Amino acid sequence: MRKPKNIARIGVIKMRNIGDVLLATPALRVLRENYPDAHITVIVNSGTEAMLDGNPHIDRLLVYDRDIKKASFAKRLKYEFGFLKEIIKSRFDMVVDYTATDRPAWYSLLSRAQVRLAYRQRSTRSLIRRHAYTNVFWIPRSEAQHEVERHLWLLKMASLHTKETSLCMAPNGGADAWAENLLASHSMVSGKGKKIVHVHPVSRWLFKCWPNENMSAVMDWLALERSASVIMTCSGIPEEMERAQAIWEKCKSKPLFLGGNTTLQQVSALSRRADCFFGVDTAPMHMAAAVGTPVVALFGPTGYKNWQPWCKQREVLHKPCACNQSGGKPVSDICDWQSTRDCMNKITVEEAKAALTRFI
Repeated sequence: MRKPKNIARIGVIKMRNIGDVLLATPALRVLRENYPDAHITVIVNSGTEAMLDGNPHIDRLLVYDRDIKKASFAKRLKYEFGFLKEIIKSRFDMVVDYTATDRPAWYSLLSRAQVRLAYRQRSTRSLIRRHAYTNVFWIPRSEAQHEVERHLWLLKMASLHTKETSLCMAPNGGADAWAENLLASHSMVSGKGKKIVHVHPVSRWLFKCWPNENMSAVMDWLALERSASVIMTCSGIPEEMERAQAIWEKCKSKPLFLGGNTTLQQVSALSRRADCFFGVDTAPMHMAAAVGTPVVALFGPTGYKNWQPWCKQREVLHKPCACNQSGGKPVSDICDWQSTRDCMNKITVEEAKAALTRFI
């Protein structure tokens, strides 16, 4: 496909979760470099917009309120039509859909953009996804393709290229000031004295978690044997808070635990001042990679080749998982989605220590 011409208004649809939105930022840079004067709008779900706060490659965020699903049918219908009206009013010349579900396909089609790009999964049976786009490209069969590479690959198919593929996240001034004050109040000075390790031990998908005793053992080792200052975070979701609290209570060193009392921007600012990030497959892991912090990440049921931290300084610990080798069988028939997976249990404390030693 030749590079689209006469593109003044671009819409990018990424209606996924927090980390997914952040992983789309290299693609946004490609669009800005190829269309420096275009007005770029990114359509995202509520709760993920912080990933694009201050992003220099976009002009506008159009945020879909996920809580509208809890409203009455009448209110929801009114909202849906209003949101669609905003898309139509944007008069996009090109739409790039990175969401791969039916709703964005309708948005793309009804936007009436002259160029509508998407990739198609070979398993899809959606009729709207077959007809909503002007240019559709099959996802390569390679399992090794990272999500960032997949985003860039779609634009490459449209003859849009870049040499810079790093993530982009810019903690705002308020978050930076908060992080500086926090570290100062606990006598932690970034770059001086003790190393600072940011630990985010819990995912909202609890089956991604490592055994509590393993996580607490590593944090104690960092504090008591490596003389590091350990700061522990988690989201405010009750299940995550409960799991994180249980981990903290097992720690002899009692690291600084911020609970769920942080914003995503604050977590990002904190990571940027840390010497290393340690945790499971979560959005904060991707955020640490985005701000240039070395990452040690634990992977089990999610494919690490597709979702590992997108940065040069990284150590990824993983073990084979039945659901990643299912041969097409439903993972619910193979793995227990309600408990810690066997693949996570097989990662040892000693392996984690060895990985962290590279950076601490």
